[in-house]
Amino acid sequence: MAYMFRFNAKKGSYIYPANNNESVPESKMYLNEGTTFENNVKHKEDIIITKLGLMIPKTKDLTYSEFSQEMKLNETQLVNSIMKDQDFGY
Repeated sequence: MAYMFRFNAKKGSYIYPANNNESVPESKMYLNEGTTFENNVKHKEDIIITKLGLMIPKTKDLTYSEFSQEMKLNETQLVNSIMKDQDFGY
């Protein structure tokens, strides 16, 4: 978020390592404004962070080559998700 504010970005992505066993739904998070003290908290519609999980294959039964190949597929899926979600304005 610090880079988003520094460069006045309205959209960002949070990428984290995910386990193959968990379902990784894409989720959107919004910046809140207001205070809980005044009971006027609402989220801003114009600043959005998309949370994306990068699936990490289990290595127990995989050779390095198989792990590497699976990671390439997972990375491609992640890049496709980012490209689908972003509006680059051209």
